[in-house]
Amino acid sequence: MIRLSASDEQAVARVTRLLTSPFDAASVDEWRRRVNDELKAALGAEQAAFMLPLAGHALLYSEELDPDIAAKYPDLQPPDLRDGRSIWQAALEQRVVTCRTIYGREYGNYERSPYYQEYAAPNRCNDVVAALGSLGGATPHLLAGVQLWRDNSSRRRFGRRELTMLRRIEPALRTAVAMQVRFVEHRRSVVGVLDALGERAMLMDAGGRTLHCTPAMAAELSREPAALLLREAIRSLTGPAPHSRVPAIAVGDWRLRRCEVPPPTSTTPALTLLVLERRRAERLSAESLRKKYGLTVSESRVALLLADGASNNQVAAALGSRPATARRHTEKVLAKMRISRRAEVAGRVLRWD
Repeated sequence: MIRLSASDEQAVARVTRLLTSPFDAASVDEWRRRVNDELKAALGAEQAAFMLPLAGHALLYSEELDPDIAAKYPDLQPPDLRDGRSIWQAALEQRVVTCRTIYGREYGNYERSPYYQEYAAPNRCNDVVAALGSLGGATPHLLAGVQLWRDNSSRRRFGRRELTMLRRIEPALRTAVAMQVRFVEHRRSVVGVLDALGERAMLMDAGGRTLHCTPAMAAELSREPAALLLREAIRSLTGPAPHSRVPAIAVGDWRLRRCEVPPPTSTTPALTLLVLERRRAERLSAESLRKKYGLTVSESRVALLLADGASNNQVAAALGSRPATARRHTEKVLAKMRISRRAEVAGRVLRWD
């Protein structure tokens, strides 16, 4: 290892900070893009790729590689070494390597291989430095890490400086990959349970971004105009405002409840689970109506009759009074409940849980 300059030390610190805060990015691929950009700037590379075998994501993330040519990876493999080891086995033993240090005197065989001719050269991936770790095996599908390339036209090769910088960064890379793998596995298990139960639920990250919406919840969010109120309730429960800390919000006949899903480790963030539940209604007693709305005994009886859809004549018959008296009672009930239509009384005499 060589002594790094002050600017190189700062670059190593920037990449390390970025690697150890993967959940600050909006997505896994956004995080990988940021890491690639910082590494290219730090090591003077023209191209970068981040390998990460996560379900639902491309194994190799790069903004520079030609997609059609990159599609051949990892089926098209570099040649094995003469001692029988694959290049991946050799790379895992050293963790941080250049292609030239792995092949040594066999580098000419590498340049003549189909891998180099059909994949590396067309993508201008001539000189390579990489930091790799295993997630359970020595095949590309079980490797995670970063690869950086320079084109032959630059006439520069990765050397001791770049290897030293990448070795300083590699422990943070290894920790970050483990964090992402555990987080994705944890999220997948939670999502599987929610979908299997058929719950109306959403899984969100600490920043309020939706990670998963169950089919049942998606159906509710598609029913306009009620969905407008539901989306507003979701923003209220997951936003930065103080009222976002309340555990539940009533949304018409529904209640949106929030709870935290504990993280699998202390280094991974908690998930926010939103569950939409049908609220249960219970009819208030005549005594409860008198206390809540200031009704008289007769008015409370009228309120319950109106909630059942009774007309003035039916109310009068039930009270043993004239229709005009029933009409006056009805007007007073509507005024005390602060409503204008008889049909609204039914909602006023219910208590929701």
